[in-house]
Amino acid sequence: MCKDYEIVIGENNFRFLLLGTVVPEKDNNHDGYCSFFMNAPKSECVYIFVLNDKIEYLGQTKNLKRQLNSGYGKITESNLCDNGQSTNCRINKAIFAAALKHEYYQIFYLETDKSKRIKEEILTVITTKYNKR
Repeated sequence: MCKDYEIVIGENNFRFLLLGTVVPEKDNNHDGYCSFFMNAPKSECVYIFVLNDKIEYLGQTKNLKRQLNSGYGKITESNLCDNGQSTNCRINKAIFAAALKHEYYQIFYLETDKSKRIKEEILTVITTKYNKR
């Protein structure tokens, strides 16, 4: 298992630390979704969801713990509405579908006060499955 994930863009070297492997539980309230909890820092971060050594999603947040656990890790009725958090739903469903095949996402993170700029810079050179363009 990797301890970090490195993305190099020109002279910039972004080293993401392994947060952990997502081990979801079926969410009995919402068909096709799961719930999970990650012990994450409450700081500003850029983060990546990696499956089979491939970056599937890259995000940024002011509070990683809240984003993972209240965003992706617990889908609520408001998430499922037309104006809800569709990205949270897509990522949660992907995590659950992978786990049903005994494949598990890993989450890596980079603490930074420049999360938005770094996310945008990285997305200029990589393509992910779940980031919309």
